[in-house]
Amino acid sequence: MEAEKIKQNFKVGTLEEGKKSSILDLKGVSISNFTMNRGKGKMEIGKGPVRTGLTMLYPVSENVWEHSPVCSTFVANGYGKTTGLAQIKELGVLETPIFLTNTMSVGDVWAGAAEYMLEQNPQLAEKGQTVNPVVGECNDGYLNDIYGRHIRPEHVLEASKNLSQDNTEGGNVGAGTGMVSFGYKGGLGHSSRIVEYNEQKFIVGCLVLANYGERKHLRINGVPVGHRLPQTKKEKNDGSIMIILGTDIPLDNRQLDRICRRAPLGLALTGSVLGHGSGDFVLSFSTTNIQSRKGNLIYSSKNVREKGDFLNRVFQAVVEAVAAAVYDALLRAETMVGRDNRRVEALPAGKITEILQGG
Repeated sequence: MEAEKIKQNFKVGTLEEGKKSSILDLKGVSISNFTMNRGKGKMEIGKGPVRTGLTMLYPVSENVWEHSPVCSTFVANGYGKTTGLAQIKELGVLETPIFLTNTMSVGDVWAGAAEYMLEQNPQLAEKGQTVNPVVGECNDGYLNDIYGRHIRPEHVLEASKNLSQDNTEGGNVGAGTGMVSFGYKGGLGHSSRIVEYNEQKFIVGCLVLANYGERKHLRINGVPVGHRLPQTKKEKNDGSIMIILGTDIPLDNRQLDRICRRAPLGLALTGSVLGHGSGDFVLSFSTTNIQSRKGNLIYSSKNVREKGDFLNRVFQAVVEAVAAAVYDALLRAETMVGRDNRRVEALPAGKITEILQGG
């Protein structure tokens, strides 16, 4: 009961949540987390302690190379090492799963993703085609032996065997294992919002990898709670976040670009100012607007008209879903001790609830 009361205090906006309150409310989307959490004490590069992982999001129920979702991206602040975004911006489709990991493991995950795509699509080699793996990252080096590069290509193949449409794990799992937000333990967060229009219901789902924020800036639904919490010794405004948005609205890539550009408004609700050294990347895709490589089919559905009152509800859903996913990551993450005995506490949700209630 107490947990439910706390959760209600972190509820964002007015739109209804999806059944799973996750990007997995979208039909066909699946997720797998590969987590590495071992060792303790002083860090020795290559040996640990290890607090890191890999998250794989598969955006469609069919082969993503053959049935590629229309997609777009937006870079709010570009201090990051992602791969694959330039081609998405140019061509407007997503041809691989989306992979999330730590900064120094991007290359190894890319290699594993390429191997996975070739395994699934041997015709790539037969036709001399290349593939464009999409890999996003945040820096977990405060808690993790990041230069040890413990995530290897084979871990991508291992993760691919555990994809699930019900895996709504959050906090200290997968790519979120070693992440820190607002000086508290961060990580993976889920959310979704329902958009109703003319007796139709659509989903906007969100997955975040939250690793950003200065504690004194933390806001819960617009209330500046951070300055009333104990401050960390090393305050910083830098950090990163990866934001993945999915929807079953058949938007084209230009319209998806528009919803990407609303995501930073959700971050602002939480207290982000998109710091100088922050990597803030957004990727959005439609599960019902698919570009097929088979036959003469170009798009599987009709595009959405520029109808302002409908799109405004979609924009609202994006803003609410992004903020809610960040809060979800913070609420589900648990206290962690990492390299060199560094300790990052879980969010004191009870204390924040007390502040919100006028305490």
